[in-house]
Amino acid sequence: MKLKLCAFIGLYLTGSLNVRSQSVNSLRVGITTGLNAANVKTKDVYHNLLWRYNLGITLEKRFSPAVALVSHLLYSRQGFANHAGIAADGSAIIEQTYTLDYLTLPLMLRVRPKQSAFFLEIGGQAGGLLYNHQRYETTPPFDHDIPSTSFWDAGLMGGLGYRLSRHLVTDLRYYHGLLSARQRFLTITDPQSGVVTNYPYIKWYNRVYSLNLSYYF
Repeated sequence: MKLKLCAFIGLYLTGSLNVRSQSVNSLRVGITTGLNAANVKTKDVYHNLLWRYNLGITLEKRFSPAVALVSHLLYSRQGFANHAGIAADGSAIIEQTYTLDYLTLPLMLRVRPKQSAFFLEIGGQAGGLLYNHQRYETTPPFDHDIPSTSFWDAGLMGGLGYRLSRHLVTDLRYYHGLLSARQRFLTITDPQSGVVTNYPYIKWYNRVYSLNLSYYF
């Protein structure tokens, strides 16, 4: 996993340097952060929003006053929550929290209708899983890694935004994951018989709304 993350960051930085060398005047670098309202889509279970955040760096390459290509490299905290349930021992679960933290690379095209301060953006995002954790607020609390999570995540993204000033930009985005955040099966090998059994999992698809603020130098 560490090698995958190093390659992920290396490709991003290499591409950034190439763009900068081609057109210094039209490339802007900045920092960005935002509030995530995260959830996952499953087949038949309703989940509650998990409020988290994202933080990272941003690049904007302008092709004209009305069109720009924007890329981010973000640490994005996601997941979902449930507020009721029954534990395996029959005790009540006050709250269940499932955390999925990613290193994400959104890439979006921004279009400003009639060169106004408002803009539309559409594109996609790829990500690599950094951390996963589940916590049940029982007595005592139950903490454990989420079994059989998938490393890669990818999907579509769109939103709208507003240029507050030359340096400040805010936007509201929606991310629609297309790859399951959980592998299809949990594979367990019986230590005595050596029999391999695949237990099916319900697929998880990330869904994230984010309200973001970027500052360009």
